[in-house]
Amino acid sequence: MAAALFVAAAGCAKMGAPPGGPVDDTAPRVVLTEPADGATGVRPPVRLAIHFSEKMNHRTVERRLSIDPEPEWVRFSWEKNVILLDSVETEVSTLVIESDVNSGGDGAPPREGDVTVALSGFSEDRHGNLFAEAPYSFTWTSADSLDAGSVSGVVTGAKADRRAPPVTVCATLPTGEGDERGETVRRGQAGKDGRFRLAHLPTTGAPLVLFAHRDDDEDGEVDYDFEYYGWSDTLRLTAETPVIDSIEVKMVNADTPASLAGTITVPFSADSVVVCLESPSDSTFLATSRLDSAGAWSFSRLDAGEYVIRAVLGDREEIEREGPDAGEEDIAAGKVLLRPGEEATGVALLQEIKRGENGQVTE
Repeated sequence: MAAALFVAAAGCAKMGAPPGGPVDDTAPRVVLTEPADGATGVRPPVRLAIHFSEKMNHRTVERRLSIDPEPEWVRFSWEKNVILLDSVETEVSTLVIESDVNSGGDGAPPREGDVTVALSGFSEDRHGNLFAEAPYSFTWTSADSLDAGSVSGVVTGAKADRRAPPVTVCATLPTGEGDERGETVRRGQAGKDGRFRLAHLPTTGAPLVLFAHRDDDEDGEVDYDFEYYGWSDTLRLTAETPVIDSIEVKMVNADTPASLAGTITVPFSADSVVVCLESPSDSTFLATSRLDSAGAWSFSRLDAGEYVIRAVLGDREEIEREGPDAGEEDIAAGKVLLRPGEEATGVALLQEIKRGENGQVTE
């Protein structure tokens, strides 16, 4: 996109449409950034500016804008400018951003390396129209090149909410230590529809995991007791496969129900088998599931935690009414730990008693 800034005037016009004027239902967009996305060899300090197609609601833009690496301080100012866009004079509303990341002011040395700026999908123009390209981000570097990999997809599990913080999506290098997220390679935001795109990712084949989080209390930490979070499967970008699309990252919180399912085959009538769910702490009887014609059983809308599963032989109605101890005998048993929102399938029960040589438990 060829563009040149040739007129700049500080200040903003008064917000609001002229009385009796046309209704503004056009979504605002970014027409130019300084530096441009993908710019290399950019040595700080630099002018950092975003040119919008129309006047914006300043608070909605500034409140959710993110800079990575996170600055120690940041200042915003707005200008009304005219730029030459494809040989046409275009009026724009310009956000100028000062911070220690790109300017080195306030006594701090400017930082070198990659810098990414991301706009929230809940940024609005002065008439309340949401941003068209949500989310929008651009990256530049002081190095000679930027990585060419990218991933895109959608975050599910938590509804977009103007009152809630935006969902942050990070590409991380996993450490393999439990839920440790590891080193963040690139950070961005999901839009109001959950869609995201992270660009300029390494294509070395190193394992990458996407981590999504909605920081509801805005303290910069993940609170697993009430905040929404989620991980993707492991991804690998290479020179041959630098782009991966259609990734889904499902977010959950501590109250997101889980589900459990499996299959058991027996050498006798499945009509005499009931799968029972118990609490491991006190053997409290919780629920039952009958086997279908293929021997499948399932439980849904379960709280996160540990469960004991028992496949019991006996009178179905009596077991369902009184619990597994009312059955004749256990033919299989197992234990499982469910995470919030987990859909555990193929759960294998440990067979304890067989009836006939062909009896078996299958995943």
